Amino acid sequence: MNPAYVPALIAGAVAVVVALLSPAFTAAAERRLRKREVLAKAVGALAAYREYPYVIRRRGENDQAAERRRISTEIMQVQRELTEASIWIGAEAPSLYDEYVVAVEDHRRIAGGLMNEAWRTPASTDDAGMNVADFHEKLAPLRAHDAVLAELIRNEVSFSWNPFR
Repeated sequence: MNPAYVPALIAGAVAVVVALLSPAFTAAAERRLRKREVLAKAVGALAAYREYPYVIRRRGENDQAAERRRISTEIMQVQRELTEASIWIGAEAPSLYDEYVVAVEDHRRIAGGLMNEAWRTPASTDDAGMNVADFHEKLAPLRAHDAVLAELIRNEVSFSWNPFR
């Protein structure tokens, strides 16, 4: 073989390798982005759920039946999002599944209990009634899940040398 051709052969081989690996790395980056978006929505659904004790307590007094329907419809939508997220995480991000399921169960138990309490309490009718400090303290254990999930998500979507992750 003529030594003059070696640089051209090396350049050609490198071009072939890059052409073959580029789609794999692009696909991996797209998967990480998709995971970030879905996982952010999953954590957002937890945050939305724990806001409902406040929403219920602060519900409007006018047309109470319409307010009950509106709020309960919104809660059902968030519950659906929590269930969908659990299923998706189980399939696509199993390293987060156990923590997410525990977080959902805790949210349903603690925030759900506070929602029940809020429905039994008369709606707030003045500015002072908008402050619900006892809910903030009771919801604190739920916010602790955010930090754990954030770390798990960071590990799940961080760049790795496995382009097929």
